[in-house]
Amino acid sequence: MKKLLLSLLFCMLGIATTYAQDLQILYQGSTIVNGHYIYLIGSASANDISQNLWIFNNTTDTATLKVRRTEIDVMAGTLNATCWYNCPPADTAGVYTTLTSADSIRMLPGGYEYSFAAHLYPEGVSGCSHFRYVFYAENSTLSDSVDIYFNHGQVCTAVAAVNDIEDAAFSIFPNPVKEKVNVSLNDNITNGEIVVTNILGSVISRKNIAAMNGNTEISVADFDNGFYFISVVVDDRTLSTRKFQVLK
Repeated sequence: MKKLLLSLLFCMLGIATTYAQDLQILYQGSTIVNGHYIYLIGSASANDISQNLWIFNNTTDTATLKVRRTEIDVMAGTLNATCWYNCPPADTAGVYTTLTSADSIRMLPGGYEYSFAAHLYPEGVSGCSHFRYVFYAENSTLSDSVDIYFNHGQVCTAVAAVNDIEDAAFSIFPNPVKEKVNVSLNDNITNGEIVVTNILGSVISRKNIAAMNGNTEISVADFDNGFYFISVVVDDRTLSTRKFQVLK
């Protein structure tokens, strides 16, 4: 397996809070990457492009954790697998766009879990594949996420200048939000949808961009406290995603 060049792009999609840090996602055992992007560089001919992360239970309660993998924008013809306690057989891209680990792991207060690994098998396909991994407790509201971009022979331009692209696509305010989150689109974005999902990937709301006139408000009155994602989706392709917190 070829040696991979990895660079972390510390582009927070939300804000750091005590709530977010109760569950820490760690790169190389020390760097907290909650809500960040990790960018892996490989090649189409690589057998496997992978990344291990540690999970730390920074609470005083025992947590029973699972991980949910979502294919955000993944190249057809590739394979992927997510190790969590066990390493399952690889799945073909597009067969399971969202997949939850079969295993639950019991973590004691102050405990670490080392078994997570995200794998992308290019199978000779050149491209860039984007996944989101959400770690969550079955017995509490404890949860957080990290996005991983696999470059397998094609530069992931959305990551190379992620701040510029996100700012150019749309902005949101306030964050955290109590009642309504305001969405302001770039003038060049005139079609598609604004899609709001919770941290487990379930769609909470959709809005047609053509009917927005560049701006809209999304009520969070029926949302539970926690983290959510707002995405601009055009022709079934996610252009940009921002993370926000509902805190009432």
